[in-house]
Amino acid sequence: MLIYTVCSLLAYALSRMEHYALSGFVLILAALYLYIKEYRYSKSLVNLRGIFALAFIGGEGLAAMKLSYLAKPWGNSTWICLALAFGCFYIVFDILKVVKGNPYLNGERVLERSNEDMMYACIIILALTSLTAFNIEAIVLGFIPVFEKGVPHAYSYFHISGVHYFTVSCILVPAFSIV
Repeated sequence: MLIYTVCSLLAYALSRMEHYALSGFVLILAALYLYIKEYRYSKSLVNLRGIFALAFIGGEGLAAMKLSYLAKPWGNSTWICLALAFGCFYIVFDILKVVKGNPYLNGERVLERSNEDMMYACIIILALTSLTAFNIEAIVLGFIPVFEKGVPHAYSYFHISGVHYFTVSCILVPAFSIV
């Protein structure tokens, strides 16, 4: 957690000096470090804290790089909220580890068959919901960003408020598949 705090403060300072690429790079390095640290602790490639650190901080790092001219510098509240979100996850995970026991001491935990079937059903429902939302957006908006030529930021315009959240929820399917 100390590494993230230091790297986040450094990234914030670099961002304020308009060194966005370096700011993002610092966060990506922090994400990789935390993932490797968690992997060494649990000996599991799918360690929840490690994957969360890699995805959340790594994503934060990519976003902090401001790779699009449409991106605006983050305000103080954005930096604070991102740090609090990650910090709260880590703190709650540690508290639950003390209260419920360390999930990595027993080796691999296997889901019961009934839970496995329910998880599979959730994956299918989530994927179908996401596909349906994508089709609604494509029909209503009249285009699919990947197939648009001459529009450099077509994806930025590919959203319908409220529906797009369901479209991008497909990102959860691989995570549920691992569980």
